[in-house]
Amino acid sequence: MSLAKSVSPSSAKPGEAITYTLAINNSGAITATNIVLTDIVPANVSVTGIVSAGVSITQAAGVSYAWQIQDLLPNQDGVITITGWLAKPLAAGTIPNTATLSVSGTVQSASAPLTVQNVEPVANAGLDQSRSVSSTVTLNGSGSTDDNGDALTYGWKQTGGPAVTFTPNLSITTFTAPGTPTVLTFTLTVTDTSSLTGTDEVVVVTVRLFCAHGQQGGHGVGRGDRGVWKWRRPAAWDSAVARADHEQCARHGHHAHGCPQHHVLLCRVERRGQRRGQPRHRDDGRG
Repeated sequence: MSLAKSVSPSSAKPGEAITYTLAINNSGAITATNIVLTDIVPANVSVTGIVSAGVSITQAAGVSYAWQIQDLLPNQDGVITITGWLAKPLAAGTIPNTATLSVSGTVQSASAPLTVQNVEPVANAGLDQSRSVSSTVTLNGSGSTDDNGDALTYGWKQTGGPAVTFTPNLSITTFTAPGTPTVLTFTLTVTDTSSLTGTDEVVVVTVRLFCAHGQQGGHGVGRGDRGVWKWRRPAAWDSAVARADHEQCARHGHHAHGCPQHHVLLCRVERRGQRRGQPRHRDDGRG
């Protein structure tokens, strides 16, 4: 009797599908009896299926992946296929696997080691953000992963917009947004213990002046407020940001209260005094 074992692929990444194949053959001149095949499948392989071809197999009592094989005639052979998935995360290295074949008390073995690849980590710099001027902004890279389970080091880098101050080697870092509307961009690079790296190319932080009726910033002007309000054009004017903020302003009902026209959007509100009735908005064109 002969036993051969193989694994495909022989080198795999954590979480990938693998297949173990065990081939047995009776190359002798007489019928082989009392055949037991045992395969100690590694604990970090989740088995999804076992299929036999050419022979019938019966699960041995009380032992996982051990089978009683039918008697084999001379030159008769059979194949048992075990399919499964590698665990994730899973450390890089070699996973040994040995099967044994017992025929009437005579034992032989065959091995098929599997190499677990060392893979690059995956950086995740989080979603793009929109924040108000002078607010605290958080960059969050804690969603970064390494399929080998390696510890990661972090490196944030600003790639666009006015320079801001932050601690670059933290998974979560913060900074204060500039005092005028702008767009900031950042990249995050993570490095594992084998010096492999992964980079999330760009996270965009749009810094805006939010309207008074918006949910961020402003003074909460509403139908119940009383007083005279003056709207001013900001010192640094970004027409693209202005248009976007005007759309937000309109969604929150500014025009329903007689708010300023487009050319005086994105303005700081100043309370001038108390009056009865609805708030009065002025568009005096002063900037």
